[in-house]
Amino acid sequence: MSTMRVGETGLALRDTKRQNMQKMTGATIKWTLFVATIFSLFALLMIVLFLLYRGIPAMADIGFFKFLFGTTWDSPSSQYGILPALLGSLYVTALATVMGVAIGVFSAIFLHRFCKKRFVGPIVQAINILAGIPSVVFGIFGLLVVVPFIQNNLSPDVEGHGILAASIILSIMIAPTVISISLNALKSIPKELFEGALALGASIPQAEFCVVVPAAKGGILAASVLSIGRAIGETMAVMMVIGGDHEIPKGLMQSINTMTALIAGEAREAGGLWLEALIATGILLFVFSLVINFVFMRIRAKVDYRFSMRSKKKNRSPMETLAKSLSVTVLGVGKAMDSDHAKPSVDLSKLFFVDHETKKSNRKKIKFDVLKVLSCVGAGITLVFLASILVFIAKQGVSSLSWHFLFGEYSVDNPSIKPALLGSAYLILISLLIAVPIGIAAAVYMSEYMSRRSKFIKYLRMSVETLASIPSIVYGLFGYILFGSIFGWGYSFLGAGITLAIMVLPGIIRTTEEGLLSVHNMYREGSFALGASKARTTFRVVVPQAASGILTSVILAIGRVVSESAVLLLTLGLVPGALPDTMGPGTSMALDIFYFATQNKEGQAAAAATVLILFVVVINLGATQLAKLLSRKTK
Repeated sequence: MSTMRVGETGLALRDTKRQNMQKMTGATIKWTLFVATIFSLFALLMIVLFLLYRGIPAMADIGFFKFLFGTTWDSPSSQYGILPALLGSLYVTALATVMGVAIGVFSAIFLHRFCKKRFVGPIVQAINILAGIPSVVFGIFGLLVVVPFIQNNLSPDVEGHGILAASIILSIMIAPTVISISLNALKSIPKELFEGALALGASIPQAEFCVVVPAAKGGILAASVLSIGRAIGETMAVMMVIGGDHEIPKGLMQSINTMTALIAGEAREAGGLWLEALIATGILLFVFSLVINFVFMRIRAKVDYRFSMRSKKKNRSPMETLAKSLSVTVLGVGKAMDSDHAKPSVDLSKLFFVDHETKKSNRKKIKFDVLKVLSCVGAGITLVFLASILVFIAKQGVSSLSWHFLFGEYSVDNPSIKPALLGSAYLILISLLIAVPIGIAAAVYMSEYMSRRSKFIKYLRMSVETLASIPSIVYGLFGYILFGSIFGWGYSFLGAGITLAIMVLPGIIRTTEEGLLSVHNMYREGSFALGASKARTTFRVVVPQAASGILTSVILAIGRVVSESAVLLLTLGLVPGALPDTMGPGTSMALDIFYFATQNKEGQAAAAATVLILFVVVINLGATQLAKLLSRKTK
């Protein structure tokens, strides 16, 4: 008996020790994940404090109103007025947004309702390719195609640079984002609304434009707001076609400047008050991004709140509530009826039946036919621009591709992109080694260890969204001053890699968190029922189930790093032919393209762009396939 008691006591002690070890391990893991999560808040706070610390004194020395409304930008005389660049940014953003949103929304409507199903998939894939083309490639296309076209056909007396050229390029750059978000919003509307409108006598265009599109206006408006943020923060493409003259904009084809182009063009040569004035310009960009992000979150929260509150009144799901309310409001009957027995005050059948004997009915039919044609035209414009860019780049670049150009030794007379390929690979390595562990850890903590109703997670998500909305040139300016000047690293791969890591971190967090949240709760509950701890359930059950989503976030981060040029222009410098050195300057694929384009080496620029586009297309296709795999696993 004594021997059995001793054995039982030993087993109990071992069980107690194992449980204590599991608790200590779980606590350690939880705190490690928490620290990684706080990094996103710390990064945002660091950027904000840095900009304010270096930019506010410059505004005070110059004078806030002189800085904001001054028209002279002259470093020798220490006069820094940002008004011409501010107006240039606003004009370019406004025109690009109008064109890009119109093209994007009509294209989304075409894909949702009027395109044959067998063509929707290939067209969406083509639009994703357009979205993945680096901005510097758009800049080449604008510099070598759009600008000469404007000069030769619209205004021979000017060089072709200016608001019109920049707006055309930006509108095509933001169109894929508008298409993607608007198409998702249209698809989320219950098909019963569309079918009900048809049953009431509406034509297909009438049902789409009078019922489905108004019902999806929240998502369409959100897409428009996001497109404004993309347009106002774009740097390289705008810098290559805007002209660069610091003058008040007076015409569409006048050479002007924008805030992003001003920072990118002068930051590397600036010092003292000149540099601080550029940092103050970065503050304005940051404020614009904050306002745009705030508006986007308010729109999204308002739409979600409206339908959730309506759902609670009748104990319906949000989609049931949407179908119920829109069957009345969107069809023009009046406000949503709280009572299920309320009757509409008008005859719905008269609303949609078309009387071809009246001119009013004929005009209505023509109006919707015109809208249908515009949706086809919008999709056509998008595809034509994609084909034009790819054909132009391939035509100009394929002839310059050679084994030496890809893998030979670099020389001024016979350049090679081998150093750029190695530099891009080195930047990917540095940035992912920093961003991936922190991003995945933060996403795991936010999705698995925090209450989804807590206020703290709302602030965390807000900080992540804010980091994601900051223009890349602001990241570049931050890295240039912090790592280059304060730390004394100068232009270096290390400083550039850390800056890129901070820039891609929000994307990794958001994509990984979505993958984790998509894992069904039955896996967690089953693991807990078997006695597994929180940490074991998270890392042995939940994370493997979300592996495809996590890998997708990493692939998208690689594509972002390879395509980035504005950040690298300020943190890595531009030294063609320089091999990677951790603490030295160098080059990358995107920087080589910019260098070749500005040195009138069109063939080499197009050849390098061809290689970069092929790489980005492979990255995007891989991410798309992984997303499909993830959706199959979660069904």
